[in-house]
Amino acid sequence: MEVLLESRSTTPFPESMRWAARLGGVFFIVRGIMIQLVYEAVVGLIILYISSYRKRIYLSTEGVVRETSSWFGPRRTVFPWEQLTHLAFAERRNEMMGYFEGGPTGWKVLFDPSQRERIVEIVRHYRPDVEVTEIPQ
Repeated sequence: MEVLLESRSTTPFPESMRWAARLGGVFFIVRGIMIQLVYEAVVGLIILYISSYRKRIYLSTEGVVRETSSWFGPRRTVFPWEQLTHLAFAERRNEMMGYFEGGPTGWKVLFDPSQRERIVEIVRHYRPDVEVTEIPQ
């Protein structure tokens, strides 16, 4: 699947912090087992899970794609271009929210305001009939 434009909704987690969290999680698990405190081991497991979680949202040739992955495996959800009925932008300071409406529900995705023209260009390519509006502040 080709990535046309990546959103700011992606959760970047620096690799150094990821490893520090993993070490902290292992520490809590071992400590919880050694002193027989179940809640410390559970806290360690939660920290390990959080350190493995990744989220990525982008526009692709298929539609708007949300990918998440963790130790339980990857998951991909697609909001297809065929379901898109309306696109609205709401801008505040240096952030812009894109509301992709259609089907039973819609998606909201965070973008840079500088990406607006590229988003509209992509949407016009796949859905030329979709109305694009601005939500006033």
